[in-house]
Amino acid sequence: MRLTCYLLPVAATREQPAAVQPLDNCMKSGNVIDESVLNCRFGQVPRPAQAEPAKGMVSADYMADFKANAARNPARSARTYSVATASIREWDGRNRYRAQWRVYGNTIDGDSVCENFAIRSFERRECRKAAQVNFKEECREWTKRAARNRDEDSKNAEQRYCEVAATFSP
Repeated sequence: MRLTCYLLPVAATREQPAAVQPLDNCMKSGNVIDESVLNCRFGQVPRPAQAEPAKGMVSADYMADFKANAARNPARSARTYSVATASIREWDGRNRYRAQWRVYGNTIDGDSVCENFAIRSFERRECRKAAQVNFKEECREWTKRAARNRDEDSKNAEQRYCEVAATFSP
């Protein structure tokens, strides 16, 4: 359970107001109304008091957690990736989409599939459906090639496409 301290202003105690003096009696030489004229006319004005001086915008507990996390998580180094571009057929038609996705090492980032389309657009949704079908087809194709060729590149491509085919959801 976390306790949070809040700083609240304390209301000044109210005394009986003094009798109001006429402004002419309180004005001295000049026509400037300042605090002395105010005090003369209305009596001593109470000043608001604070129970505790303000220390900051956040609690001490929050600041301690923030500093601990900042020390624990140094600036993240950006993971290197490549962008793959493919022309994929619509999942239910003859048109094609130009789809892009990020590849980290030998893994396709499922969240970035069709990243070249706006996030909540119809085109992105349809492109991702087409990409799902494409990944399954590529998995089948690269599985056959890897069995036939028995080379490292074919096995890497098989692993890349079969992994994303199994985990990707539009």
